[in-house]
Amino acid sequence: MTTNATGLAGCLALLALWSGPAGAQAQPADRVVLAPHRAVYDLVLDAGKAAKNVDSARGRIAFDFTGDACDGYALSFRQVTQLQSGEGGPRLIDARTTSFEAGDGASYRFKTRRPSTARRPARGRAMRSSSPRPSPRPIASRSRLCSPTPR
Repeated sequence: MTTNATGLAGCLALLALWSGPAGAQAQPADRVVLAPHRAVYDLVLDAGKAAKNVDSARGRIAFDFTGDACDGYALSFRQVTQLQSGEGGPRLIDARTTSFEAGDGASYRFKTRRPSTARRPARGRAMRSSSPRPSPRPIASRSRLCSPTPR
């Protein structure tokens, strides 16, 4: 499949670049201002590349990024893809992800779900601790530690 998007990381990098003077606010030099962004990408099977067991594929990605450093950032991503193969009927894949990060970066949460399956959504949450890195602690062990590489 081909798409005009290079993935979530690429989209976020482009958002940072696009936020130039038009979306800029007075910020410290080490802060990046992210501009709200909404985009829809149509997906089609690349006719120039062979696809094993797939006769046709089409779909759409919808991407919605909002927020600011005060209120936090929200991302909504949905990809719907229909695959057709000679071995069976069409297969519809509908994947949805929503996430939120606090403006100060202290917390992050996400939910990913596929409505076409009976599985519960995958959820996650992360909190930044007050110390930037955990302090090193010695490992207490009664057994001898082995290294897979020569010393």
